[in-house]
Amino acid sequence: PGSGLNLYVVLVARSAIGKEAMHSGISKLISAAKERYPEAAFHVDFADYVSGPALQKACAQNPCFVNVAGEIGHKFLAMAVDKDASMRSLRKVLTTLYSKSGPDNIAGGIAYSSQENNVGSVEGVAFSLIGETTPGTFYESITDTMMRDGFMSRFCVIEYGGDRPAKNAAPAQRPPVAVVDHIARISQQAGLAAAANVYQEVSFSEEAQAHLDRFEGECDAAIHAAGDDENLRQLWNRAHLKALRVAALLAVGDHC
Repeated sequence: PGSGLNLYVVLVARSAIGKEAMHSGISKLISAAKERYPEAAFHVDFADYVSGPALQKACAQNPCFVNVAGEIGHKFLAMAVDKDASMRSLRKVLTTLYSKSGPDNIAGGIAYSSQENNVGSVEGVAFSLIGETTPGTFYESITDTMMRDGFMSRFCVIEYGGDRPAKNAAPAQRPPVAVVDHIARISQQAGLAAAANVYQEVSFSEEAQAHLDRFEGECDAAIHAAGDDENLRQLWNRAHLKALRVAALLAVGDHC
């Protein structure tokens, strides 16, 4: 409630594992869903944003999409070095947008000396990010600064440590019809809600609420135990919020 569902996910796995299936799978789903609901394409974006202003302009034009990023670890490395002004601005905008998807949140715009280049503020930006990288690149990018300012704590990190899977001799060329229909329906519901600027709050069952409350208590205890260790405090800082968002997104996926 009041938070919105923005989610940042990074998949960490070794080379030659098949991480690119994340991109091709999403592409196939959206291509198929477009046949039923053409505007579905607006909700997924494969652009490579190289600066904060570029991302802000994209959000001003389309305040409801997920950005699918390739080799996101290289961006993390560039942001960690902190020498490139464009990467610095991208990190700042990503940090800010994470908490700007609630109905009363406003993502600030950009003001230039030349007014025609200005970008207005946007209310309730539903921006999510999913990317993949290799372990070496990812862990090399995690600096004290990246931890202390809360940037890394915004990401749900999914690490796969297994071996390369056997070749699939008969891969599906098109997603199942039922899955495509479901994705198209969710996309259409999101489009209608965005067009009317309406919000639907996700409710919790008593069992889910109790389970999430227990986890919040666990997170609070871990933060207290961390004392002055900012890196450790940041690890637990948004754990409960991320659990809420993942649970809520799954609920929306089941019953949009």
